[in-house]
Amino acid sequence: MRIHVSPHGETTNLDSDRSLPVSRKGKEIPMGTPSRPSTESHDDTGDTIGFTLGQFRQSVTALEESCAILEKRSSRLDWALRDANEDLRRSLRDRDRLASRLDSILRCLQVGVIAVDLDGIIIEFNESAAEISGRTRQEVIGRPYSEIVGLAGPTRQGPLFTLETGTAIRNEERTIGTPSSDRLPVGYSTSLIESKEGWPLGAVEVLTDLSDTRAITEELSRVRTTAALADLAVEMATQIRNPLSGVSGFSDLLLHDMQEDDPRRELAKKINQGVHAVESVVTRLLDGTGDYTPSPRAEDLPRLIEKLLDRFESSSRNEPSIRIHRDFGIGPLMVKMIPDQLSEAFRQLLLNGVEAMPNGGDLTVRIERVPADGNARPMVNVLISDVGMGMTDDVAGKALSPFFTSKVNRPGLGLTTTERIVTGHGGELHLSRRAEGGTTARVQLPRELA
Repeated sequence: MRIHVSPHGETTNLDSDRSLPVSRKGKEIPMGTPSRPSTESHDDTGDTIGFTLGQFRQSVTALEESCAILEKRSSRLDWALRDANEDLRRSLRDRDRLASRLDSILRCLQVGVIAVDLDGIIIEFNESAAEISGRTRQEVIGRPYSEIVGLAGPTRQGPLFTLETGTAIRNEERTIGTPSSDRLPVGYSTSLIESKEGWPLGAVEVLTDLSDTRAITEELSRVRTTAALADLAVEMATQIRNPLSGVSGFSDLLLHDMQEDDPRRELAKKINQGVHAVESVVTRLLDGTGDYTPSPRAEDLPRLIEKLLDRFESSSRNEPSIRIHRDFGIGPLMVKMIPDQLSEAFRQLLLNGVEAMPNGGDLTVRIERVPADGNARPMVNVLISDVGMGMTDDVAGKALSPFFTSKVNRPGLGLTTTERIVTGHGGELHLSRRAEGGTTARVQLPRELA
């Protein structure tokens, strides 16, 4: 069976005798008559295709315009991204430079800087903070401030208080523990670390070592006290010396008028000895507080000390088991000196050595040459060493101070006067503890070349 479908959807059974094709004008088309193409059908199809092509061209045009717009936008975004990347790189470089400068500043600061975050964790710890606290940066970075031994103090102190209250601390003092010292005095200030918007980011503490300042303050106070005491001592010595001269004169007259077998003569001798002892104290008091300007002459130092030791041994025969050892080396050593004054200085050092050994012991006197070093003058050292109990750090630091003494009924001017005599001779006096026990007094004097 053959069926014909017209462009308008009409169907015709070409093999059926009961139906004949009908034209659009209603006329039947005889069977067997060849059909002719419809002109109207071709026109409608062309219109449809043309319309479709027009729509397609419009879509293509719209797509091309959209692509052009996207390309322009993509180009602008690309340039914007390039600019943003360049700004970011510039910001990173600036940040790195700023961080480097900040690190350099923190390293160069002579005060300790410790920064903590909002949780109290240490995030910055500069070199000065490490020197003050005795702890390395590696030990403390990333650890809670409250756990660092020696840094944490009472609640009122440190950056944790500032974190909790938002209150800055200005120029206050406290002590911290360090590995090398029990307690170290420090000055400190704290402040919040805030963002540009004012939000808290942490807290910072600035530490200052006050040990040197304390030492200077104490030394200044000591000097002022010493000056005041010196003025008082001079006045007292002057007032004492005048009536003392009268007592001394009358005691001499009593001794002169008494017979040798008079039982009161021993009492008069004791009075005379006491007067001379007081005169000696007054003389030392005035020597210790006045200016000393020697007029020296060249003398053999070993010979001077040998004579002094002979006299000292004679006067110390009643001392229990004091053994004096000499180590003078070979040959004379000429030193410009005032013999009487220098002998008194060494006598005082020998006396201190004997008194440091109440149960007896060895007292060693050694003389050694110090060769000239470059432009320095040749020197000679006299070392007087005992095997007594030695000095504590506190006593060693104050031993040369006027009126300081660790002995009962002593004015505390012996070593002060000794130092003034040695200094007046262009020398130095040093006291040091011996590792094996006892004390060594070292007197260094300029030596004359032969």
